[in-house]
Parts: sequence; structure tokens; C-alpha cells
Amino acid sequence: MLAHKTSKSAGRVTRGLKFRAPYRYTASARCEQDTRVVRIPRDAFTELFQRDARCGVVLLHRVASTMAARVEQTRDRLVEVHLGETEDARGTPPAATVTTTAGPRWELDRTIQFFHHSPFFEEIAPRHLGHLARVARAESFEKGQVLFTQNQPAFALFLLQEGKVGLYYGGQDAGERVFMRSIAGTGEPLGWSALVEPRHYRVTGVALEATRALAIPSDELEAYGEAEPAFGLALMHKVLWVIGNRLRSTRIRLVAKRYDKEALAVRALLDQSAESLHVTSPLHKIPYLLDNRLTLADAFHTLGLVQAHGDSACF
Repeated sequence: MLAHKTSKSAGRVTRGLKFRAPYRYTASARCEQDTRVVRIPRDAFTELFQRDARCGVVLLHRVASTMAARVEQTRDRLVEVHLGETEDARGTPPAATVTTTAGPRWELDRTIQFFHHSPFFEEIAPRHLGHLARVARAESFEKGQVLFTQNQPAFALFLLQEGKVGLYYGGQDAGERVFMRSIAGTGEPLGWSALVEPRHYRVTGVALEATRALAIPSDELEAYGEAEPAFGLALMHKVLWVIGNRLRSTRIRLVAKRYDKEALAVRALLDQSAESLHVTSPLHKIPYLLDNRLTLADAFHTLGLVQAHGDSACF
């Protein structure tokens, strides 16, 4: 463990440790005044997790809570800038959760097979999946029905079997909620907040069409994680993976909204200079990258490389 001192003039420094592959920082941090930090190598955590899985679970729970708070902060900023709605968000979600009764269990082998094909439970030992299959319940939702409501106690983690679920974030009034994204992939997790303090749902999940999902009670997951620390550690790694994906996608949308005018200006400037650019210049692809928020970061990264090193740096 190393103490490291830097100053405001030292430029950019990265912040936060990546606990999941590919172990890369997702943001940069700049010191705004003289700063002292403690730097802990990632290998030290890897060794700790191998030696004491129970301690690792506690640590990753705290990391997850911190990341979840950042997701909420970024979503709050999106609401503030009045993010435009997509096709899926034209109909506002219901204001209250529709109460559903627990559905029947799937047959055990079928449920375990479903877990095997879920990206959330990838690499989880079969014996752990067998236990989860015994406590999971099948739930069905009609179009417009609410799976869970923002700020309500998180009672279950859901794995999508079929259908599509829209995630909304905002105030208690349904008309004030902003559409975040839709989830449609088989085996995709919903309601990860059931495993992160303070264990309340951080968005409202609404069935955008007839939907089926497997619900795993959060208290069952918590109890089994305590009894089986190796499983608890693997589970929290998966939770961090989901939160990281949510944080990254939300940040991209925020950047797209905040820098919409800048993107239009860049596109116009490139259009005006198209004839003077070399035919192999990477700048020609910038307008196309700017058209999709998923490639917006690539556009600005390419611009940064050109600014620093010229066109040849991007070939």
C-alpha cells in the first residue's frame, strides 16, 4: 500500500479500482488542490479475495453501494437536462406497482439450464445454480404492468425469460419519470438493487409487452451468500458488472445530451472542410460516430488523438 501525493498542476490522475474484467478505469480524475491518496495495487485485493472470500464480499458490497450512488447521481443529471424520450417512452408508466402473486416453480432441470445460459450466472458453480433454482419463482406480467417501483423495498432479483422491460427514473409522479433503457435479452438481470444497500429499487421497471421472468428472493440470495462466501463473492462481482454497465450507458447519454450542440458544430465544421481532408483521414468517420450515442465516446476519442498526434495516430 503506497501513499501518493500529487498537486493541482500534476494533471490527470485516475480514480477508483476496477474489481472486474477488463480492469480498466471508466473515468479520469483531476486534482483541484494538493491531494494525498492511498494507492492499493489490484493484486493485493485479488490475494485478499482468494484468502478470505467473506471479507471480499463485505468489501464488494461497499464498492457496489458507491457505484450505485454514482449511477443515481448521473441519472439525476439526465433528468435535470430533460433528456428527450424514445419511442418506448411515449407512454408513461403506471404510478403504482401492480401486486403479483408468486408463480409456480419451473421444473428444476429446466431452471438450472436457463441459469447456465444467463450472462449473470456465467461461471457460477452448478451446485450453486441448483440451490437458486429451488427458490426461484416464475412471474408473468402483462403489457404496462409494473415489476418493481423506484424507492420501494427491493424484494427480488429478476432474470428476464421473454418479453421486454422498460426502466424509468424520476419523481413519484409517472409523468415526471424519464425513460432510461429497455431490457430484452434472455437471461438479463433486473432489480440488482436487491443486493445493494439500502436495498430499494433505484428505477421503475415496466413490462413493455407480455413478459416472463424468474424472481429470486433477495433474502434467499443474501442468506446463501453468507453460507457460501465463494458464491457470495462471485455474485457481487456480477452485480458490479451490471452496475458498471448501467453507469457507463447513463454517462454516455448524459454526454450526448450535454454536448449535443458541440457535436452539431463538429459535424458542420467537418462538412465544410471535407474537400481539404485526405481521403484516408479518420476525421471522415466522425459524423457517423456522432450520429449514435453508443459511438459518441469513440468520436471524441478520435478527435482527441487527432488533436494530439495528427491523423497518422488514428490510422
